[in-house]
Amino acid sequence: MQKKGNLFLLIKSLSKAEKRYFKVFTSQQENQNNYLRLFDFIQKQNEDDNHLIKKAFKEEKFVKQLHVTKIYLRDLILKALKNYHQKSSRNLLLLGYLQEMEILFHKELYPQCELLVEKIIAIAGEFEKFPLLIEGLNWKRKLLMTTRGVGKEQNNINEILKEEKEILFKIGELNELWRITINIFNVFQELEGIAGTKEGYSLKSKLLDKEPNFLQGKVLYYYIKQTEAYYKADPKKAYEFAENLCLLLEKLPERIKDEPKVYSTALSNQIGILLQLKRLDEIPPLLEKAKQIPTTYGLRINSSFVVRWYVQIYNIELELLRDTKAFKKGVERIEEVKTFIEKHKNSIPPAFRLLLYYQFSYLHFMEKEFSKSLSCLNIILSENFGSERSDILSYARFLNLAIHFELENIMVLKYAVIATKRYLKKNRKLLPFENTLLKFFSKVSVSPKSHFPHLLQKLKEELFAKAGKTEIERALDYFDFHYWIDVRLQKRAVVH
Repeated sequence: MQKKGNLFLLIKSLSKAEKRYFKVFTSQQENQNNYLRLFDFIQKQNEDDNHLIKKAFKEEKFVKQLHVTKIYLRDLILKALKNYHQKSSRNLLLLGYLQEMEILFHKELYPQCELLVEKIIAIAGEFEKFPLLIEGLNWKRKLLMTTRGVGKEQNNINEILKEEKEILFKIGELNELWRITINIFNVFQELEGIAGTKEGYSLKSKLLDKEPNFLQGKVLYYYIKQTEAYYKADPKKAYEFAENLCLLLEKLPERIKDEPKVYSTALSNQIGILLQLKRLDEIPPLLEKAKQIPTTYGLRINSSFVVRWYVQIYNIELELLRDTKAFKKGVERIEEVKTFIEKHKNSIPPAFRLLLYYQFSYLHFMEKEFSKSLSCLNIILSENFGSERSDILSYARFLNLAIHFELENIMVLKYAVIATKRYLKKNRKLLPFENTLLKFFSKVSVSPKSHFPHLLQKLKEELFAKAGKTEIERALDYFDFHYWIDVRLQKRAVVH
C-alpha cells in the first residue's frame, strides 16, 4: 500500500544528478510523459498535498487513480536509481548479475551462465560479499549438476560445499565480532567508577586472541582492540590499532571505494586519538589525506556520505585550532563552515550541527567576541536537539554562564545558574567540579565586581580539587576552564 508522503520524500531525497538521470531514463520509454509531469510538480512542492495535485491535473485521467499513478512513479524512480547506482555499488552489480544468470539458466543458455557465475564468485570473493558469494556458489553447483551430473562432478561439488562451509564459518565469526562491537561501550561503561576494574578487565572471546584472516574480521578486530585500549586509558595502544587499520585499508583502494565509511571512520579515529595525545603536529598531514578521500576514491561530491565527511573534517579542523589556541584562525573559518552547513542542511544530522555551533560559540568566546559567541550558543539552547550529544548540551550551559559573566549580564546570569542546575539534575547526578562552577557563578551574580578576582582565584584552586586525571582531561577538552580563568585574572591585573 502506498503510504502518504513516501513518493514525496523519495523525490525530495534525490540529488541533481539522480533527477537528471531519472528524466533521461524515463524519456527513453514510451507513454511516460504524464509521470514526468507529475514528478516535476511534486519536486516543486513544499509538502505532500494530493489536493493540489488533483487540482493541477484535473483534466488528466490518471488523477482519478492517483494512488496507483504514484505507486507506478515510485517504482519507476527506484528502477532508474538501481540502474544509476549499479556501477558504483558492488552489491547492486552482483544482484543484477544474479538476476541475469537466473534468466539465462531458465533459457538453458548454460555456457553464458557459467561465464557469469565465475564473474559473480570472483567479485563477491574479492569484496567479501559473503551472502552473495554463497548464492554464486549455489548456482555453480546447480550448473554442474544440470550440465554434467553429480557422478562426473562429485569432487568439484564437494569442493564447492567445503567452500560454502568455510564462508558460513566466517559469517559466524563476523556475527560474534559484531556482537562484541555493538555492546563494547555498555561493557566498559558498566565498569565506570569501579576502581581498578577497567585496567584489569579483558573482553572474553577466543576471536580476540589473534587477528582474523579476512578483511571484515580485521576491521572489527582492530576497532574492538582500539576501543578496549581507549577505555583502559592507554591511548598510545589505541592509536597503534587505529593506525594499523588505516595502513591495511590504504593497500586496498577498491575496498575503500566500495565502503568508504569504514576507512573514513578509521582515519577519523586515528586523528581523534592524536588530539587526545596532544600530538598535534602529526594531525595536518592526516587531515589533508582526509580532505582528499572523495577525490582520491572517486566518490560523488554531493552524496550524503561526502557531505557528512566534510562536516567531520571541519569539526576536526576547528578542534585542532582550539587545542593550539589559534582562536583567531578558528573564527576566520566559521563563515565558510556556516555556508556549507546551510547549503547542505538536509544532509547534516542534528548532532553534527550541534557540535559545530558549539565550536563556533567557543572560538568566538576565546577570541573575546562574546556577543557573537552568545548568538551561536542561542541556536543550541533554543532548538530541540532531544538527547543528541548530552555532553555538548551540558557544557553549552556552562559556556552560556561564562558568556553572561563576561558581558556582565548579572541579572541574566543569576537565573541562568538556576536553569543550568535544574537541567543537569534532571539528566544526571552533578559532578563535584560542576557544583563548584555553579557556586562560583551564583556568587558572582550577587557580588560586587571588585570581588571577582578573588572569586576567580578561588575557583582556579578548587575547581578540580576532587576530580581524577581522566575527568579533568575530559572536561578541559570541552572547555579549557584553566586557560579562561588565567586570561581573566591577567585582564583584571592589567586593569587594576
